[in-house]
Amino acid sequence: MSVFTPISESELAAILADYDLGEPTSFAGVPEGIENTNYFLTTTRGRYVLTLFERVPNEDVPYFLQLMEHLAARGIPCPRPIPQRNGALWFSWRGKRGCIVQRLPGRTKAFLDERELRAAGALLARLHEAGRTFPQRRGDLQGLGWMQRTASSLAPWVKARFGTAAQRMLEEEMEAQTALALSSLPQGVVHGDLFADNLLFADAKLVGVIDLYYAHDDAWAYDLAIAANALAWVPEASRCAQRVEALVVGYEEVRALTPQEQALWPLLLRRAALRFWLSRLADMHAPRKGQMTTIKDPEEFRARLAFWRQQ
Repeated sequence: MSVFTPISESELAAILADYDLGEPTSFAGVPEGIENTNYFLTTTRGRYVLTLFERVPNEDVPYFLQLMEHLAARGIPCPRPIPQRNGALWFSWRGKRGCIVQRLPGRTKAFLDERELRAAGALLARLHEAGRTFPQRRGDLQGLGWMQRTASSLAPWVKARFGTAAQRMLEEEMEAQTALALSSLPQGVVHGDLFADNLLFADAKLVGVIDLYYAHDDAWAYDLAIAANALAWVPEASRCAQRVEALVVGYEEVRALTPQEQALWPLLLRRAALRFWLSRLADMHAPRKGQMTTIKDPEEFRARLAFWRQQ
């Protein structure tokens, strides 16, 4: 979450004119994240999040909002989109689409303990199961093809900025991942971005999952590997193994991994680390302008990739 497009009070009033949300009492930008413009909005009727989609094509916005409705209706604690008076789940503004969704209770935690990791794994599996009946399909915009193009274009810059060893690891890992086909693994809706800042806790209980704007159809085990990189990884091998096990145990309380998923798990962990290393490299190489923006350190995921390659 970030603020790339500032919204004035008068512009907010124009947006809210199509909603039945009462009068605004506070409106503040959310600085975390790197994809969309987000504001916390409080009105006389409740607390909400207003989002402007900065990178998502307009035609893809209905997928995300209808998916959130679908999941919420099946017990997944994600934000429900707020419809306009005419029933539309999104609005158009300055050529972009936006939405207003419920702001869930709870707070994020910077670091999850093993009990919380187990709860996160179970919630991710429940999300996968709930998405089985969602009728729409969407591919991964940052899948293997994107990784290949991005790695190729950034390789000279990576060498100049981070050294020959980093470039060599990038090229070697791309070769390994190009040979890895995920199409034979169990597939369906995935969250795609299950970091700690997308999980909400209240009274030590996991109460919400947010930011489903990376959701798409993909291998479920790959989504779990993304969560392992984002939530469970620590640089100490034995402790990392315990934390990843807690996440996976929680997941398998809901859906057991197949033998093929288990066999490919080490490569999936590496693929997830590579994907976020590349996306952060791309953001550092060509940062976007914004009123409040966060550029995250790509070295965090180069360290994860190096770790998984050594195990």
